[in-house]
Amino acid sequence: MSALRLTEIIKGFRLNKTCWREFGYYIVTVTAGVIEGLMQAESLDDTIIAKLGRLKTVLEEAAIRVTQELTLPWYTRLNRALRDIDEIAQMRARVDEAIGLFQFSALLRIMAGTENSRQFVAQQASRNIIERLQRVQGASWDTYRLCLDGTRVEIMDKILAWAGDLNTPNRTEVGPGLNLMHGPTVLLLTAVAGAGKSTIAHTVAKRCAERRILASSFFFDRGTEGRNRPTWLMTTIAADISKLDRSIAKRVEAVLEDDPTLPSAPLSRQFENLVLKPCQDHSFERPAVIVIDALDEAWTDDLLVVLRDHAVRLPSAFRIFVTSRMRPELETLSRQPHVYRLDLDIGSRANLHDIRQFALDKLRELAVDRNLGANWPGEQLRDKFVEKAGGLFLWVATICDYLRHRDDPTLELNKFILENGSSASSAEVRMDKLYASILESCDWDDPSFLNSYDRVMTIVVALKTPLTISDMRTLHHNRMLSSDYTLQKLSPLLTGATGADHESRPLRMLHQSLRDFLVLRAGKTNFGITEQHGSQKLAILCLEIMNRQLVSKLPGTGYLMECKYKTPGIPTPESCEISKALLYACRFWPDHILDVEFHAEVEEELKIFLTQKLVLWIQLLAVHDRCRRLGDVRRWLQTKFNGFSGFITQEHGQVYADICMMLDTRLLYEDRKEEALEMLSEAVEIYRSLQKSDHVSYTPKLALSLNMVSHRLSELGHHEEGLQAIQESVRLWTELSEGQPDEFMPPLAKALNIFSLCLSNLGRHHEARWVTLRAVEKHRQLARDDPVVFTPGLAKSLNRMSNILSYLNEDTEALEIIEEVVELHRRLVAEQEGYEPLYNLATSLNNLSNRLSDLHRPEEALAAAEESVTLFRQLASQRSILYTPGLSMSLHTLSRRLDCLERTGDALLAIQEAVEIRRHLTQTRPAAFNAEFAKSLNLLSVYASTLGHHDEALAGAREAVKVLTQLASTRPMVFNILLKTSLNKLSQLLTAMGCYHEAADVDKQATAL
Repeated sequence: MSALRLTEIIKGFRLNKTCWREFGYYIVTVTAGVIEGLMQAESLDDTIIAKLGRLKTVLEEAAIRVTQELTLPWYTRLNRALRDIDEIAQMRARVDEAIGLFQFSALLRIMAGTENSRQFVAQQASRNIIERLQRVQGASWDTYRLCLDGTRVEIMDKILAWAGDLNTPNRTEVGPGLNLMHGPTVLLLTAVAGAGKSTIAHTVAKRCAERRILASSFFFDRGTEGRNRPTWLMTTIAADISKLDRSIAKRVEAVLEDDPTLPSAPLSRQFENLVLKPCQDHSFERPAVIVIDALDEAWTDDLLVVLRDHAVRLPSAFRIFVTSRMRPELETLSRQPHVYRLDLDIGSRANLHDIRQFALDKLRELAVDRNLGANWPGEQLRDKFVEKAGGLFLWVATICDYLRHRDDPTLELNKFILENGSSASSAEVRMDKLYASILESCDWDDPSFLNSYDRVMTIVVALKTPLTISDMRTLHHNRMLSSDYTLQKLSPLLTGATGADHESRPLRMLHQSLRDFLVLRAGKTNFGITEQHGSQKLAILCLEIMNRQLVSKLPGTGYLMECKYKTPGIPTPESCEISKALLYACRFWPDHILDVEFHAEVEEELKIFLTQKLVLWIQLLAVHDRCRRLGDVRRWLQTKFNGFSGFITQEHGQVYADICMMLDTRLLYEDRKEEALEMLSEAVEIYRSLQKSDHVSYTPKLALSLNMVSHRLSELGHHEEGLQAIQESVRLWTELSEGQPDEFMPPLAKALNIFSLCLSNLGRHHEARWVTLRAVEKHRQLARDDPVVFTPGLAKSLNRMSNILSYLNEDTEALEIIEEVVELHRRLVAEQEGYEPLYNLATSLNNLSNRLSDLHRPEEALAAAEESVTLFRQLASQRSILYTPGLSMSLHTLSRRLDCLERTGDALLAIQEAVEIRRHLTQTRPAAFNAEFAKSLNLLSVYASTLGHHDEALAGAREAVKVLTQLASTRPMVFNILLKTSLNKLSQLLTAMGCYHEAADVDKQATAL
């Protein structure tokens, strides 16, 4: 127990983590070895028991020492970290001494078992990390979806020869472009709907698995959640390839440890980091085949880009087999030299042979199931049935499934053969006729069936994402969506229609071709579906369920009223569970409402929703999905009902806009900046509309929302748009202040500071200087009249002016101004209580240090930085969440000041503490702190290199590049410059260490930016 307790405590170390983990491994293995040896002893005498007591005492003493070390403050731990190795050595020596009391034979067993124990521990940790990768249930290959034995022989030979199946005969004679050693990376199999592409894919996966060359498989399905988009494709592949080889698994683990956001990252970044990089430089002993089926059912441009532009970079052992219905975008993929397209011709000799085998087998199954006799349906009907199939496997399967539920299968089969027209028709025409025949067999004279069919099929067609029968029932006020009889009649065409599936399996079309037939080509037949009608029904149902279930006590709807400092950010979906029906309504009601023509029921429900539920809805949506604007809905209201005015009062509109403004801070905390901008833009649009009828009340709100929009635009790199927004805001505040200067002069002065910052972002520092001068003048006037309230604002404007003058190399003037700022804040600290005055003083001292350094006054700059660090330590000890980021900033500055005085060793200690703090911050809010974390890593690399700590320097530079690469992948306009700088630093470091080839590769990456 002492050994286990000690190893658990050791896991808490972050500095010198490797050394401490090695010590933990040592403790586990040596004690395990002793126990193993003692278990083999026939009995334990008093001497051995005494030795065990000594070992227990040593381990307990070590646990106490380690616990004391861990409880020290960060900065103390940092200073002591350099002595960790000595401390570990001393503790290990004591353990060695205690272990040495046992017989040497026991030690030999310990040493023999050490590596196995270590491997076991490592494998357990590895398994936990790999489990972070999302997998989708049912997305792998299925033994019940295979090709019939004796069919698809020719095409399977081609595919398996390309894949590297050495047991396939004549593998070098399978056609152009399919040579094993020099063949394409991607084989794209295309065919019409119903040709049997998926069964081929399942069979390829099975055959490859049997030959141990299957790396991964993923079968898309438009009607199955999780399989109808490529979100989890790369995580599934990464989890699968981790099982190919332990070295690949270790690389996947490493990237996941370094970047825990990868499982939810964009597809291209997942491919690069979870699939490509772990496999590069790995020596594969056999081919690695990835099977991806039904690409057309989960199509995205991102996935096309990966297959078209990046798959070729995989090691030559990789083969990617893809099936899809042909679509125009695939032409660009097909033309790539690393892609070979194989078209499945349903009229070919081989396919007609296979369809005959398949059809005869299905008819035999049907005859057995229905006890129709061994020779059913007779040779003549069999031959005609095969001829009518025309090479379409789905046609055969659908008819046989339909016949299984008919009273007279022979009669129904004769009808199909006589009425379905020529087999020479196109695949689309034949499938349409098949669907029509099945539907025409229903009792369309029965009003009950007609109504039931209309309810279920219009909903299934119009749904934006599939729902189960159970979820649909919830959406329908727990009313029956359709009778079991209707669902049974439609079961040949729908999945999820049987009773056993109502709770678990989404109701969806058998195939995309059925949906196309019902919506596009069935016309005015009994079974034709108008998607708009279904969408209108869903609009009403969505509004009704939201009006019923959105109440103030519902989890996930009241957090905006709570203190944002005590409960920052957005609640997690797990803490605010709701029904899938309500979630569907919240996500998609705006899409469905746009399809609605005038309808009294919609008008009534919409009034309730907009006046009573709108605020609850946007809060809940922020928890469970992405926030969205309602601009399209407002324009629809304008067209249908002459605007919001008939539905929502100015008061309700203002409340909703205010809520959008409140969401900004919480979304920003989660680094959902794009959504924050959406919500602020929504507020601007509403305030602008309200301002037209009430200029006095809503102009200030419009101006304030424009301030915030300008901030978000600038943060996202849209500097021109940010400038336009703040210019309008300044104009509005100026107009307001001319009439009411006492009320509107303060917000005008704040807006001028934002205006100045936007100009600086565009390099227009001279213009920014004059704008800031206006802000300073107005703040001085305000501070003279009310110093308690407005002195902090004056200090901010002066600080802004100091920064601009520094940009313009007017360092003396910049210093004079920041010195005034520091004095203002010292006065406020003396006069006012609370944390904010102290925080402002600490920040201004940090800036003073920078200005003094610009003028080459290093001793004074160091003194200012040290005082800033002292104040931030004081603040962080009281309010860690709020002020620890400021402490890391001041430590970063302190390290630079120390280095200027050639105290590089002390500078390294300071930046190590800053890195450790920022690393901790990134664990909870990576996007908010990763950029500053990367800057500190770069600085650590520089100082470590200067001191000859080359491994630490290189590790810091690499990690900085990794962090910035991640940031630049999603926001290139913001982070590409920082990334290029870091790449250049890494290249210089590699060159200095003699790693010329890697340095050249890094240079290429930097040049590409």
